[in-house]
Amino acid sequence: RGHGLQGRRQRGGSGGGGSTANGSKGPGVSATKIRIGVGLPDLGAVAALGPNYDDGDVKAQMDAVLKMWHEKKLVPINGRDIEFVYRSYDITQPDAQTAACVGWATDDDVFAVITVNNFWSAAECVANRYKIPLIVNDIYMQQTINSAGPYMFSIPYSLDQALRNQAHFMADRGLLTNKTRIGLYYGNGTGGKPAVEGAFQQELDKMGFGKQVVAKVTTDNYSTGGAEDPVAAQQFAAKNVDLAILLVSAINQSNFQNTATTLNYKPTYVASDFLFTTNDTAASSFSASQYDGSLAPTSYRFGEESAGYPTEPLAAACAANYAAHGGPTVTYRARPAEWMALQQGCGVARLLLAALQTM
Repeated sequence: RGHGLQGRRQRGGSGGGGSTANGSKGPGVSATKIRIGVGLPDLGAVAALGPNYDDGDVKAQMDAVLKMWHEKKLVPINGRDIEFVYRSYDITQPDAQTAACVGWATDDDVFAVITVNNFWSAAECVANRYKIPLIVNDIYMQQTINSAGPYMFSIPYSLDQALRNQAHFMADRGLLTNKTRIGLYYGNGTGGKPAVEGAFQQELDKMGFGKQVVAKVTTDNYSTGGAEDPVAAQQFAAKNVDLAILLVSAINQSNFQNTATTLNYKPTYVASDFLFTTNDTAASSFSASQYDGSLAPTSYRFGEESAGYPTEPLAAACAANYAAHGGPTVTYRARPAEWMALQQGCGVARLLLAALQTM
């Protein structure tokens, strides 16, 4: 979305140097090199939970991509080599993500930034404040995409669109007629409340099902679990909610389900792509007795192998390239989180390369 990878950029708060392909000066570009910021998600203690959570060595994964580009002579491009400038960020700390943004802009002087995943809090810092083209894998509000445009390129669709689609998905499968009491549990931040109370609730209203929402619970911590998780389950049970929409992280949802089990309460759940809940890694901590048989619309392909589909050729090539450059042989079944991080890195890198080749 947008056209930020082409033409001259003028950054707020950052100087520029070098020259673009047409000879004009631009940040992050010299006569021989283009500097690209690469964001590495730091999961912290979460990685210790095992292969369902550990992304592996994301820097080595991205190094393998760059080595392959050189071997296949995809770079240099117009006489300019590509240099990756790495910065890691704590996925749960907005300040850490903003610090990475500022570092790329003011210290590293990069031309563009690509991030593997979980770069929620500083997308606008990169694309809006500093006018640096940004390619991301995360689902953002349409408002965020608009305010960061034309420099932000979000691979998935917007959260607003995902939730509108989810409302129709539920209606098409009869859930909104067979289930009559809806409960919504979501975050207070920009990644949750505006989309749920805007796009999702408004779509339900337009379809004539808005009055079926009988419970709404919000939380300030919708990424790593919070005190409101059991409260939401208790309120849903008390109000006889039979269709639960949990737009919070897998950790929050697991806490909700555990409380629901102790209450002998089991609603129907419908998942979404928000916070990657539709992949096996996120759902691995869910209660089977609570969640088995749940439905979800998705735009991702992460679950295809578990469902018996053959590995997509680009995904297989990405994994093979990593193994060929010193990485382990990663498979989805053995190390799902590492497989997904590897594929996300390859995805943003392919889009970056295609954009640079058209300049």
